[in-house]
Parts: sequence; C-alpha cells; structure tokens
Amino acid sequence: MDKILMALCYLISCLIVTCIVFQFMDERYHRTYQSRLVYVWSGIGNTIFMAALNLLGIPVLNLSAWLVLVGIGTDILYYENSIKRLKRIAECEALLIVITFTEAFGVLLVKWILLAAKIQIRNAVMATCLEVTVSKIVVIFVYFTAIRGVVKKHPAVHSKMQHTTCFVILLYSFINMLAIIQGLSHDLNSGIFAVNMCCIVLADLYLLYFIKATDEKKSYDMKVRALEQQAKLQYDYYLQQDQKYNQTLQILHDVNRHIQSIKELSASGNAEETKKYAEQIGGILKPLIPTRYTGNAILDILLSDKVRQVEDKGIDFVVNLDGICFDFMEAIDITTIFGNLLDNALEACEAVQGKPDKMIMLTAERFQEIVSVTVENDCNPVRWRAGMPVSEKGENRGIGLLNVRKSIDKYDGDLKLWESKGKFMAEFFLNT
Repeated sequence: MDKILMALCYLISCLIVTCIVFQFMDERYHRTYQSRLVYVWSGIGNTIFMAALNLLGIPVLNLSAWLVLVGIGTDILYYENSIKRLKRIAECEALLIVITFTEAFGVLLVKWILLAAKIQIRNAVMATCLEVTVSKIVVIFVYFTAIRGVVKKHPAVHSKMQHTTCFVILLYSFINMLAIIQGLSHDLNSGIFAVNMCCIVLADLYLLYFIKATDEKKSYDMKVRALEQQAKLQYDYYLQQDQKYNQTLQILHDVNRHIQSIKELSASGNAEETKKYAEQIGGILKPLIPTRYTGNAILDILLSDKVRQVEDKGIDFVVNLDGICFDFMEAIDITTIFGNLLDNALEACEAVQGKPDKMIMLTAERFQEIVSVTVENDCNPVRWRAGMPVSEKGENRGIGLLNVRKSIDKYDGDLKLWESKGKFMAEFFLNT
C-alpha cells in the first residue's frame, strides 16, 4: 500500500512539473509539429518516466534527468525565430532550477509548520507525500501568479478579482493541508488523506488553468475590439474623404460659372469685388487642398484634416516633420498610428481647463534608418497602470494604443509614453 501511495504521489508531482514546463514552452515558443498528440504523448511519457525515476530516491539523478529531458524536448518540439536555440534551452533549464528551489521552500515550510505546531508524523510515506503536496501547491501558485506574468511574450494585466481568487484558492488549500496534518498526527486513515492531497493539488492546477483561460479569453476579446476600432477608424477616414470628394465635385460643377463671374468683375474694372470674390473661392478650395508636410499623400491628407479639426477647437497645432517621407509605411498603419495618437492628444487637450494656450506638437527626426516621431500635448494629471495611461473610455479603453503598438511592431519599432509637468509625450521609433 505504501508503495502505491508513493507511486501515486510522485506521479502527481511529475505531472504538475510537466504541465508547467509545457505551458511555459507553449507561451514562449512555437510548436514544431502540428499534431497535438505529439505533445500529449510526450507529456505522458515524461511524467511516467520521471515518476518511476523518483521512486529510486536519488535527488541529483532526478534533477539531472529533468534537465536532460526538458533540454531535448525544447530543442525538438519547439522553435522560436527571435530566440536562439541555446537561449531557449537555457530558459527552460532556468525554469526547472526555479521550480526546484520553490519545491525546497515548500518542503521547508512543511517542516516549519510541523515544528511550530509540535506535530510529529510517524508514517514516513505520508510525511513524504505531505512534503511533495505542499511543495507542488507552492510551485503552482508561484508559477501562475508570478513567473508566468513575467515570461509571457505579451504579459496580461491581472485584475484585482483574479488576484483575490488566487489568494482564496491558496488559503483554502493550506487550510485543508493543516486539517490533513492534524489527521496524520493522530494516525488516522492515511489512504484517505493521500487521495485528498492529490485532489487538492489537481484542483488547484485546474482552477489556475481556468484563470489562465479567462486571461486568454480577455486577450482575444481585446484583440477583436482592437480590430473593430481599427476598422471604424478606417471607415470614418473613408467617410471624411468621401465627403471631401463630394464637395470637390460640387465646386467643379460650378467652376465655369465662378470663372465667368470673375472675368465679368475684372472686365468691369471692379478690382475690389474681383479680389473679394477670388478670396471667397480660395476659402472654399482651401480645406480640400492638403498641406504638403511629408510628401506622403495619405499622411498629408490626414494631417491636414487633423490640423483643421484641432484649430477649430481653439488649440494650436505645430507640425514639424522635417520633410521626412513616410512612404515605407502602409496606409492602414499611417492612419492607425497618427490617427489614434492625435485623437488622444486632442481629447487630452480638450479636458484641460483654465489654460488658454493649449497646444499639440508633432515632430519627427531621422537617424540613418530610424525615424523618431513625438506627439506632445497639454494634459491633466495622468493615472498609470502597468506602464500605460488609464483611459476613461470605459470598456474600450486602451484599444487605440493597442492598435498603435501593433502597427509600430510591424516596423521593428517601439512606443514610449510618459508625462512631465502637465505635458504628455508619446514617442515612437520606426525602422525604415
């Protein structure tokens, strides 16, 4: 019976470590093979082999085997173009070392609890199962609440509710473990307690996987909303250009009439009226003619629209792009990046009260193959969360910046946001 309990204990222990390692690799790298069964059977084989090896009771051999198997698995089953082969293997080996130290902490925690409570467990097998169980609970929570958030390519921001849920699960698990320790100290039925410990560990793993799935769902929902926001931005831009096109057609329809009127006024010798009429026609045409800022037709049209929109709000708009051409960018990325950042700047300026000389400044510089663009605007004090400004737009807050980052990433760029002395700065770099 004791051998069966030990085998079950080690099987659960190795299953937990295998699940964590494979989860780590899935989130960091790409799978080499399309078939899901390859990874399922690899995990099962690794779990059974390591559980059998653990029964020998040689810690150094166990750790060495883990390092070898994980190194081979990382090299064969996964790839990542942006991470070199040796670095990938080193990352997974480092994870195993962290897991080992975390397990050791869990074992010391059990011994400290037993020593503090002056409890002695006479059954050596159950004492080992207890140490393994607590150490795995600690490993699960350390990985899902700390390590995973750091190593993910795109770390998710956990809500207070998620942190609270994790804490409650951990607290509930340790209360159960204390009850089990109390029962083991009185030599009650050890088999029931062993099964209970296994169930606690597996339930913790399942619940935290559920929280992970919730994170991923939120991430996908955010991406969908980002695509919707980007599509809306493009559609609004199309509507603006369509309206301009219609205005242009209206003017062209009457252009001969306007020219004839100017000729008649000029022939009559009424220079003042002729000049006034020409200025009126110029005023009608001016909004339809984009200012040349960069030479890129899309960006020049967008900036001309934004300048008029900002100035209509009584805000100064300074544009200094130093004649840099942005033809290396796709039209959708130009609209996404400049449209979102300038819209955010306008909203922030409008929210500032009691300042008559509000201003938005757009500047750009070129350093060989790198283009640096800065959008600076007046703002109220900004609240920050996880390095991002907290928007007041409700459900869709942060979607615009998510799209901006996505577009900038396409050009191996980077976006930096900061606030200083009532000014908000958004600076991004693009590789041409």
